[in-house]
Amino acid sequence: MAQDAKYQEISREIREKILNGVWLPGSRIPTRSELIRHYDTTIATMQKAMNELLNDGFLVALGKSGTFVTERPPNISSYAVVFPVAPAGQGLRDSLWSLVEQRKRNLEDAENIRLKFYYLELDNGNCPEFLNLASDAAAGRIAGAIFPYPPLDYMLVPLRKHAIPAVAITRDRLPGINTVWVDFGGFFRTAFDLLKERGCRRIAAVTNVRMPYDYMEMLAKYAEERGMELPPEWRLGISLEFHPVEWGGNLLRLLLTRSGGARPDGLVIGNENLRDIVFRALQSLQLRPGEDVHIVQHANFPAPPGPMPVKRVGFEVGTLLHACVCELQRFRKDGVIGHDRLVPAVSEA
Repeated sequence: MAQDAKYQEISREIREKILNGVWLPGSRIPTRSELIRHYDTTIATMQKAMNELLNDGFLVALGKSGTFVTERPPNISSYAVVFPVAPAGQGLRDSLWSLVEQRKRNLEDAENIRLKFYYLELDNGNCPEFLNLASDAAAGRIAGAIFPYPPLDYMLVPLRKHAIPAVAITRDRLPGINTVWVDFGGFFRTAFDLLKERGCRRIAAVTNVRMPYDYMEMLAKYAEERGMELPPEWRLGISLEFHPVEWGGNLLRLLLTRSGGARPDGLVIGNENLRDIVFRALQSLQLRPGEDVHIVQHANFPAPPGPMPVKRVGFEVGTLLHACVCELQRFRKDGVIGHDRLVPAVSEA
């Protein structure tokens, strides 16, 4: 027990020198012999402390050249990406999370950073992943945290305790946390313009029920100005968390079973996680995308080619991550909470 306490004390002191800039990135630290004498400890205890710092990415051993602080220690280059866990068997797993996971190496290389994923259980501050996040924050193993959704207050407690900045992808101006938002207004306007080019006049929109409803009100005015219509009963919100296939499928079939002029000739899918539900509803009613109803769908890019004649508009995941990292890096310099960074919508080539 005494040896464990000693190595942890040594590891903590060396770590703090790196975190506080006493030992700068790329600098050579004292030799093992010098450190053993300084801390009045044994070779084994010192080696255990050094191994912990090497494993955590703070130090790198270069043989006879010595031991150095890494060029990019985790406190300036490693970022937490914090996901909630959808209720098993009920919800849809957000495609954005899957794309970030698939593109992890590319995103890391593009930004010269490291990403570490944490999958929390909502309202459970004792779940293993949250405890890992708290431990990594306390040990300086992360430079910041990215939340692809508005975090609950308890999730921010260990970050604030150890002055780890956080950013959330949300339109809401959250107190004490930086935010980045994607231009869904631009997405919807582009979608309506594309449908107008195809001669559509009667438009319906289906999206995540969490989407702020004022977007639909804005779109109704935008449609009216262009000789189109977006009736209130054609503005559908579907929950991604609770039985979206069943509830969403019922709503879509009700929307699309009307005949002639009573049925929309254009449809905007405002969340790509709803795509398959829409296509199944169309198939069950023997309606052809691109002929019976024209569709513009939200997408996260890069995305593989779609099988349907559907135009896609959305957001590039690399641009979104870059915006989050830039906000965290800026905050570490000026300490000012920011809510002004907006990621633009892009159309599929």
